[in-house]
Amino acid sequence: MHYNSRRDGAMQFIYYFWSDLVNLNYGHPEVQRMMIEAGRYWIEKFDIDGYRIDAVWGVNARTPEFMQQWRLALKRLKPEILLLGEDKATWPASFEGRFDVAYDWAPEQDWVSHWVWQTNYSETSNPTIFNNSNQNTRSALLRAALTNNGAGYHPRAKILRFMENNDTFRFLPTHDLNRAKMAATMMFSLHGIPLLYNGQEIGARTHPYQTNSIFLASQSIQALDTQGLFPFYRRLAELRKNFPALHSGNFQEISVTPGSFVYAYRRWQDEQNIFAALNMGNAAVNAALTLPVAQLPLDSAKTYYLTDLRNHESISGTPSDLRTVNIALGAFTTRLFILTDTLIATGVSAPLAASEPLQFSLAQNYPNPFTPTTTIAFHLPQSGRVRLRVYDLLGKEMDVLLEEEKLAGHHKIHFDGRGFPSGLYFYRLEFDGEMKIGKMLLTK
Repeated sequence: MHYNSRRDGAMQFIYYFWSDLVNLNYGHPEVQRMMIEAGRYWIEKFDIDGYRIDAVWGVNARTPEFMQQWRLALKRLKPEILLLGEDKATWPASFEGRFDVAYDWAPEQDWVSHWVWQTNYSETSNPTIFNNSNQNTRSALLRAALTNNGAGYHPRAKILRFMENNDTFRFLPTHDLNRAKMAATMMFSLHGIPLLYNGQEIGARTHPYQTNSIFLASQSIQALDTQGLFPFYRRLAELRKNFPALHSGNFQEISVTPGSFVYAYRRWQDEQNIFAALNMGNAAVNAALTLPVAQLPLDSAKTYYLTDLRNHESISGTPSDLRTVNIALGAFTTRLFILTDTLIATGVSAPLAASEPLQFSLAQNYPNPFTPTTTIAFHLPQSGRVRLRVYDLLGKEMDVLLEEEKLAGHHKIHFDGRGFPSGLYFYRLEFDGEMKIGKMLLTK
């Protein structure tokens, strides 16, 4: 039995239950009693959050009913306990009274741990959808991976998604940085649970199971990052946390042209809609996305905005205008857009320059002068409530751009001056008892 202790406060504990002693007679009543009591012990003693049951595919093959009994015994004790089984999410049986989460493995039996992104087995290379030699097959391959070859998934299926783990090659050395970022952005925007494997956040090229030390007590994780991946993954995790659509179970493929190497999908929760576009091609492309506006409760006369969640660029128009939108996609790029009826700040911090002070600050809006939109950026040294308001020359409040809790870090918010007359305006930012003021000029 092995456990990982809490690293960042997000989970109290996560314990790994090693059941890869597949020669053990799990059908023997005394063995079953012992295993159930062992599982109960760590919940009762330490109130753990979950188990990862290693190599459980071997147990299921020999005694398929045992994990159902084990689950029932643990769920009676703690209904919210998370049970992650190292078995195939593509098999309905994995979720029929056994696990809450299972691995993103293909369904065939002759290759137990066939990772869905991998196109064929190789002991010396890492052939995946994303480096397939024929780029025009990549969308079809990705569609098959995301839909279980069109068969779909169990209604209660939750998938552990990953780019690398101890059973796979490291992703970055077998692809490149652009493809790694493309695949990671997709993975963090898909339904299921994304895994960030040990060392992946710094682009480690070796596995920790080969007596290689990934992290060192004398150096911070950030200090070992030579690729700029640590802030990149931090932003992806922040996006997934801040936008419910990205951690919902709702997924819909949407039409896109060209469709052979560009893939697009919709993610939503309640009225929040996010659209993803993935260019798996070898060159930049202008892609045409067909948005399912007829399915959405939109006002036909109202202006809506598609805002890129990472660089804050926006496309605006009525629902009719947005039926088909053209977006630029760099080679091996994933872009995420949120659909709203106002220009918004995404609330995602940008990477912090080494020379930038860790203090409350307000930047000059850009562009300035502006017609008709501009961006206001600010930095928070810690999380807290923020107010950002716009005033005219006489001190009359004209707009409230922001009044909510924000995380520490860099933030950007857009101001749309279309409904305002030309002239000089002030914007005032309030945080933690301090106030910053900037001036901006609207011209028409």
